[in-house]
Amino acid sequence: MATRTRSEPTFDELVDELEARIDEIVEVHVRRMHEHYPEQAVGDPVIEQRIREFSNESILVEYGWLRRGELPDGAPTRDAEGARELARLGIPVDWLLAGFRVGHRCHWEAWLDLVESRVDDSARRRQLLERGSKFFFDYVDRITNLVTEEYERERQRLRRKQGSQR
Repeated sequence: MATRTRSEPTFDELVDELEARIDEIVEVHVRRMHEHYPEQAVGDPVIEQRIREFSNESILVEYGWLRRGELPDGAPTRDAEGARELARLGIPVDWLLAGFRVGHRCHWEAWLDLVESRVDDSARRRQLLERGSKFFFDYVDRITNLVTEEYERERQRLRRKQGSQR
């Protein structure tokens, strides 16, 4: 039986390391949101803290799906709640989707850096990068559709409520 060296971690060990870097990944996410979308009040400390909390929870759920190698059938609870909250606040759905796109880039770069720095065997490194790439791209496609549906359902619910109050 071949022994695995520290330079050849298992897939689950790599996901563990990714999870251990959550604070760093969240900070990169918030910084990039501020750089690319300053018009969305990301510079406000209260809003930035909410983004940090939301991102932290959402990212950890995503990494759970990565570990399982599956995609969710419905929007994860935290993501669905966030979509409904933004709809109630009247914030455009584009803002929500921008957050997921920026987050996607942060996850992919973190995975790329992690695999490149920890896996020496080029064939295994390629396999892990392809696995991560497929997951992260499929996940962002799925999750943006799911949260958009949640957002739109909440907007419709609010319109019906406003209509019945008139």
